[in-house]
Amino acid sequence: MARRRPDNQEPYVQRKHLIAVVLASALTLTCSLVGRIADVTDSASPSPFPPAAPILATAEPTRPITPTIPAALDTLYAPYTSSSQQAWRLGPGEPVQVDLPVPIGSFYGYARTTDRILFAQTFSTHGAGPGPISVSDLAILDLGTGEVQVLLPDNVVEALWAPNGRDLAYILATPSTFELHWLDSTGDDRILARDVTFSWAISPVGDAIAFTRESRYALTIDPGLYVVGVEGGVEVKVSDADAQGYGSISDQPIWSPDGARVALPIWASDPTRVSLARADGSGAVDLQIDPLLDGEWWATVALANFIWHPDGEHLVAAPAVSQTEMGGPVPLVLYTLDLETGMLREGRLIAEVGSLIGWDVPGHSVWVTSVDGIPERLALP
Repeated sequence: MARRRPDNQEPYVQRKHLIAVVLASALTLTCSLVGRIADVTDSASPSPFPPAAPILATAEPTRPITPTIPAALDTLYAPYTSSSQQAWRLGPGEPVQVDLPVPIGSFYGYARTTDRILFAQTFSTHGAGPGPISVSDLAILDLGTGEVQVLLPDNVVEALWAPNGRDLAYILATPSTFELHWLDSTGDDRILARDVTFSWAISPVGDAIAFTRESRYALTIDPGLYVVGVEGGVEVKVSDADAQGYGSISDQPIWSPDGARVALPIWASDPTRVSLARADGSGAVDLQIDPLLDGEWWATVALANFIWHPDGEHLVAAPAVSQTEMGGPVPLVLYTLDLETGMLREGRLIAEVGSLIGWDVPGHSVWVTSVDGIPERLALP
């Protein structure tokens, strides 16, 4: 039984600007009166006062504008199959290992806005659906109160928080198909799509979901990458990329920060392809590595994991490649992305890491794991 797990990504950037204020001095009242007298005095009658020298307005030196660095994101990180009560609190300062109120079977995600965990109480021991695919229960843990709310007792493949931390989506296995559901905070549960597979992600504002259909599963619809609207459930095929049922639990489509594009890596079935598609279905290109990077061992489009820079023009990627034959650390690379051509340029190796977790300070630093699985902070160049 195969299973995938989505990663947590909720970039939020707060920008502040300092305003330089220029103060000007005014002419003194006495000098103003002198100027007026000089203006109205007959030229034949010399003024009893000497001409007033102009007083120039002066300004205080302008303070240099210092950009404000966005705040670090508070998040909680746990391995997918933790089956334990330990997790890592990540935020300002050093990572802190914490004990959770209850054991976690499968960790689906953390909502920082509500301080809640979406999870399965028990790690899957059986399968369901036409696959079959591993399934389990679905529950919410409130970290503030320790309360657990069971949403569904079984047959849930995976689940994701919406960006607001209150609504969520999940995939349900039925005897004939896999259904994509949207469950909002009022309890309204509706089906958005059927015949879905398990590479999927919610858009940055929570108004759409990108998901795959893959040819390895019993489909009644063409394989490819699709986007479905949360309101109305209208779906559109945006790319013909087909992962064919291969991949890892971390594979998922990656949304651009503005929600206009979505990228799908299918490195496990085709290491040469990452499809970059417009979310409205108006076109797609495949990412390519700049030929100038030929010869760099880390320069590959087998992007097993990556995140989109808040500026929309860079990717922080962890390609599926290592310098050792038996695995080991993977490279962490910063690329410049040409959106129109799909070219990855100006690649820069940042470090070799165990894995990429996500943003620390968006655009400035990221969380990664060491080869021993310990979270570490890395600054971007």
